[in-house]
Amino acid sequence: MQGEGSDARTAFSQAKTRPFNYTQTFTQTVFVSGTQNAVIMAGGVSEKNYQTAQRYKELAIMVERSLISGIRNVNSSSTDFMSMGGLWYYISTNKTNASGAAISENNIMDDAKACWDAGGRPSVLLCNSTQMQHITQLYATRVRTEPEAIFAGNSVSKILCPWTADGTLSLILDPWVPQHEYYILDMNKLSLVPLRPFFEEPLAKAGDAEKSQILGEYTLEVMNETAHARRYGLSVSSAHIR
Repeated sequence: MQGEGSDARTAFSQAKTRPFNYTQTFTQTVFVSGTQNAVIMAGGVSEKNYQTAQRYKELAIMVERSLISGIRNVNSSSTDFMSMGGLWYYISTNKTNASGAAISENNIMDDAKACWDAGGRPSVLLCNSTQMQHITQLYATRVRTEPEAIFAGNSVSKILCPWTADGTLSLILDPWVPQHEYYILDMNKLSLVPLRPFFEEPLAKAGDAEKSQILGEYTLEVMNETAHARRYGLSVSSAHIR
């Protein structure tokens, strides 16, 4: 508002910054001898197909771990390599050290509210088996224990939370989240972006063996780090205090 006949207000501008991340290359090698490839293994699957499937599983684990605990780094020497920053690296505003305290309902509500107040719409609580057990104890009479969906191979259940779009917060169990922490995430503001989606290419043949390389290059896009929260340093004791 301004008074009648007042001059125009002084213009206000804010310098823009562009957050960024690096891409990270993930690769595994498949090696099968001619003998192994000629023999039909148990289950009727060729050794080449079996080994390829195993390498893809290993690569999926590498990507998942980097999404959580990756550190942004640009290659600077022959012994260094470029890597993407993960959730651990980017969430800095709504980051709380629990200093050994047990998880509480207030922790979850405060963190979800901080995300909402910053413009986020939290939808997921990502944690490990220890904190999942504690959360289940906290919400023993209110948690919806039936699976609601399947996400990355994990069953998802929900807890009540007023700071979400539908009034619930989905619980996702992830073995690569450290035992002493959890993340509250707005999944609409996170994305795994491929520069080069995974592909397999044969390598030069040397001797009686078949060799190929599986390779992909990805990065994590965090569109608003204040829309997410991380609480760490939580108690990992089995004796839970409500």
